[in-house]
Amino acid sequence: MSDDIIQNTCDDIIVSMVSDESYIEILSEDLIKVTSVASVLRELGEDYKDLIPLIKFLTSELVLALHTNTFVDGVVDELRSNIKLRLWEVGDEFSLAKLIDGIVMLGMMVREGVKDLDIVEEVVDDFIEFFSLDLSCCDVVREVFSSGDLPLILQVMLVGLIIAVDGINYFGEEYV
Repeated sequence: MSDDIIQNTCDDIIVSMVSDESYIEILSEDLIKVTSVASVLRELGEDYKDLIPLIKFLTSELVLALHTNTFVDGVVDELRSNIKLRLWEVGDEFSLAKLIDGIVMLGMMVREGVKDLDIVEEVVDDFIEFFSLDLSCCDVVREVFSSGDLPLILQVMLVGLIIAVDGINYFGEEYV
């Protein structure tokens, strides 16, 4: 009995020692790995669909960890109409890792109050290229990306990730 209590206490201490940034790093690495495995299985004609709920979960956890509590009217509709690629369809693990790492970097910049427009521009370009976005069809997204408002830019990218996994599911409720 006391061994169980000690073990539970140690587990709680270890969990509390993991920083928010470490958790985000672990989430992003796991998302990249699982998505890459699903993509390879899909390309081989194997069943990959059992991995989709895990990809959605990891994406939703990453979005929740990085979100900025901002909302821009029209972004969801524009991205939903223009993002057709699903993360598990990505054949290039490098471009996926570059995008996810860039989004995480933007999230850390928002948290720390750092604003490096060169990095922001590079991540925005990666996002546009990754999803083959035609900004001429995305007036609101284009306006946010050109605004230099880092929290808004990050939020648009997080919405894009949610759309790229066909939305998220919490307790049976579908979102986006």
